[in-house]
Amino acid sequence: MRLLVRLVVAFAANAFLVLAGFLATRVAFAFFGNLAQPAWMSQVMAYTTALVPRFGLARIATPYRGILDLNVGASLGAVVACEWVTTFTRRFVG
Repeated sequence: MRLLVRLVVAFAANAFLVLAGFLATRVAFAFFGNLAQPAWMSQVMAYTTALVPRFGLARIATPYRGILDLNVGASLGAVVACEWVTTFTRRFVG
């Protein structure tokens, strides 16, 4: 039973890590507006839009024809915090 719990917690931690990677990619590519133009990046932007809650934070224009979306930054921080908690929990479960 303990092994199953550890496996589930490890899977959750890895899922949070992958999600954080997608959100970090979105922040970087949206900051430099021209990088968000390729078709594959616009798909990443579309998929991650559904995952980002609206906290009511600002979208700041950058000098690189992009935006710094603080909602995505806050979501990224929350996802990384969840990943840290699940990783910390995994160490004590096993």
